[in-house]
Formats: sequence, structure tokens, C-alpha cells
Amino acid sequence: MEIAEVVDRESLEAYLDALPDDTRQQTARLIAHRSAARVAPRAFTGFRPYSAQQSDLTMLSVFGCNSIIAVAAFSSTAIIAASATAASTFAATATASSFFIFAPTFAATATASTASSTAASSTAASSTAASSTAAFAAAILWQNVRLDLALAASTTKWMVPLWQDAEPPVDLAQDWTTARDVFAKDTDGKWQFWIKWYDRILAGKNTHPDLMAPILNTLTKDDWLGDPAAVNVLFDDVLAVYEAEDAAAIEAATPLGETVVYDGQQDLLVLRPLDHIQDNYLTTIHSQIASAVRVLNISGTGANAYQPLSDEVAILGDAQTIHADRPVLILKGVSRVLKRLERKIQTGDCPSATQDANIEDFQSILIDVQGELVGFNDEVRAYFNASRPPVSEKSKAVFIAGATATLPHSDPALRDVLEGAIADLENSELDVDAAKEAQYRIVGLLIRARKLLKNSAAFVKDASIVGGAAAAVTGSLAWFASPAFREFVTAAMKAFGL
Repeated sequence: MEIAEVVDRESLEAYLDALPDDTRQQTARLIAHRSAARVAPRAFTGFRPYSAQQSDLTMLSVFGCNSIIAVAAFSSTAIIAASATAASTFAATATASSFFIFAPTFAATATASTASSTAASSTAASSTAASSTAAFAAAILWQNVRLDLALAASTTKWMVPLWQDAEPPVDLAQDWTTARDVFAKDTDGKWQFWIKWYDRILAGKNTHPDLMAPILNTLTKDDWLGDPAAVNVLFDDVLAVYEAEDAAAIEAATPLGETVVYDGQQDLLVLRPLDHIQDNYLTTIHSQIASAVRVLNISGTGANAYQPLSDEVAILGDAQTIHADRPVLILKGVSRVLKRLERKIQTGDCPSATQDANIEDFQSILIDVQGELVGFNDEVRAYFNASRPPVSEKSKAVFIAGATATLPHSDPALRDVLEGAIADLENSELDVDAAKEAQYRIVGLLIRARKLLKNSAAFVKDASIVGGAAAAVTGSLAWFASPAFREFVTAAMKAFGL
């Protein structure tokens, strides 16, 4: 039987029955997990964190059942105990188990009703499409089931986004946004782990099932139906791994040529250049920049003819003075001037290179400088090639708040950088490229500061990243140990597409 023939419950069962014994169960688990995970946000919208009194299908049990199926699906060995499977599926509770064992026909509005006793079962929950919208959603979900069947033989099943060939349906995406906000605001429930876990499932990132399995194996039905916080904190060490990996990904995406160190005596974050070199190594670069500036002041041309480029000349002046020994920042200034020049040519504020020989020379010299700087060393090249994503209004507010919170505990150099970046973000409509660079630099610097502080003696095992009992942190440490910083990281991951 071909995968393309799988279009409903009966054809899926036929396909699974035809598989060899050694792959049938694992494939069924994978389908059960990914199908249920796709529609889980719809379940979250109908239940509050503490609804165990009304139903076994609580938010925690939704996560519990699906995570156990996921761990079983992603492991080639029997690392999930039978007792854990029984506890998660709640054999006596039809609603919870049937919803998770198979969810494609749940679609957008269907109600699951048939029980199943094991996480590996492929029994489908019966449902009826309530409208054409539900039927369309079901078709999308079945298309993803077929993609999952093709994925079943992969050795990196968790490295594939949950919705492989398209964005999730708008209603399900909104359901998760709503549920995510509920979880984040319920500080007593300590839902941080499950927020990260589901985000990783959506993105196709490694959820580290090997780390989760020993914890899942200890939990009983009573645990899953009890106080969420008592269960959720057990995953703090796994959460620490997730967030360390996220921070490393952001740091890798934002090469800066600089970092932040912590002065514990003064409680100050100190900006420290990593690309600092002796000026004489950049003599040729500075000479070329000076030549470019002189082009705009050639005798007989009239200095006022290029007045619209006075700000660009000032940027190059900083590159030759304030940043004279910083190749990364010189490159930043030169690249910024070239982008601003192109924009002013497009708007008619200054002539184009084909219209004015001096503009042609000015642009040509700076392009040569840019090329030489990019080839200067790997660090400068990485900075130049890194992506600068667009700035959204939502992320802009988060990044400005993060930089502002860092200002009181920054040394003068770091404060100047952050204040300048804040100003560029606040005026993003005036200079889009400067705003992108500001976002890039704020994210890169604060992620590096958090990495440094995490390892300091005063910052051991906090509630934000490592989990468990929060240390009594104050000063510069407090912001980086707060829930707000987690939102900063989340916004950074989203902004940079990580």
C-alpha cells in the first residue's frame, strides 16, 4: 500500500498493518504524537490549568500524554516504562486517551470519544466535521499524516518542523498564542518547560527525549492530575538545556567582535572589544576612507552640493576616530553609509553614480574598503555575513525594554552603545537599516551578558534559566534572572528565525 492512499482512519490502519513488525509500533507512535501535537492547542483553549476536578483532560495531562508518546516515538529503545504509558493514557478515562492516541480527525472542532489503552495504539478517535472549515482542517491534517509516514524511517524525526510543508492553520496558531499567554501568566503553575517543549516540537528541534524519559517514568496518574507546579519543576534541568541551546544559537547568529564582562565589585557590565587591533594594521583602510571623504570636498565643486551626505561623512569620521582600532565597527560604519547613500540616491536627495563622478568615486572607494574589511579576518567576515532580520513593532518594544533595563548596570561604553541602539530602534521608520543593526547588537550583547552572569557565583540556579529555587539576586543580576528576560530570549529567537 502506498502512502498516498492514506486518507482516513481505515486506510491508515491498513497501511500500519502492512508494515513489518519491527517498524509498525514505532511508526504508529510517531503518527500519534505528531497528529496530537498539531491539534493540542485547540484542547488548551477549553481548559484552565487547574481543571482536574472537571476532567482528566487537563492542560498538564495533555502535555504528559503527548510527551510520553513523543519520547517513545523518538527512541529506538524501550526507555519509557509501561507504568508511565499507563499513567499518561489513563485507561479508565476515555476523553484524554482517545484524544491523544489519534487526532487527525479531531480537526478544528471535532470531539474525541473513543478510548485506547496504550500510547502505541493507532485506534482513531471518532469525530464528525461540523462544517466545511472543519473538513478543510481535517484535509490539512491528513496531508501532514502522509508526510509523517514518509518521515517515519528517518533517524532524526524530531528535527523536522511539526507542519512540514506550510504554516499551521491560522486558528491553531492563534490557539497556541492564546494558550502560551495563559501559561506564561500562570506563574504559580511554572509552565516554562512546557512552553519551550511545545515551541521546540513546532520548530522541529531536539526535545532531548533521553533526558525526559527518566522523569516521565517516575510520574503516576495522580501526579498528572495533581498540582502542575509539582510536576513541572521536575523538568527544570531539561529546561536549562533548552535555554542554553537557544542562547548559543542566538550568540552564533550575532557575531559582534565584542562581548560583555561582569565587574562584580562595581556590579557593572563592561563592554570589551574582541576585534581591537593596533591602528597601524588599518592604515590603508583609514587612508581610503579619508580619500572618500575628500572626494566630496574637491575644490571647485562646492561643498554645499553634497550637504545631504553630511551625516554620512560624520559616520565615517567616527570610523576613523572613535572606532579607529575596531575593524568590525569600521565595517559597520562603512556599510551603513553605503546603504544610506543608496537610499538617498533612490529618493533623489543626491545624484547617482552615473550622474555625478564624485559620487561614483565616493561609492567605489567605500565598496573597496568594505571588501578589504570583509576579507580582514574570520570575525569581521562573520559579522558582515550575519543576517539582520526586519524589526517588528512587538519585538522592538521587547528589545528596547531589555536594553533599558540593562542601562543602570552598564559601564559608560556599554551604556553609550545601548542608548544609541535604543534611539535607532525608536526611530526605526527613519532608518530601517540602522534599526536592524540596533536590534542585532542589543540581542547579541544581552545574550552574551546573560551567558556570563549565569556562571557567576551570585547567579547559581535561578528560576529563569536553570529552574528550581531562585537565588536572591539584585542589581544587574535581577533583570537577567527575571521572567521578562525569558520573553526577551523568545522574541530574539522569533526575530532571528531560530
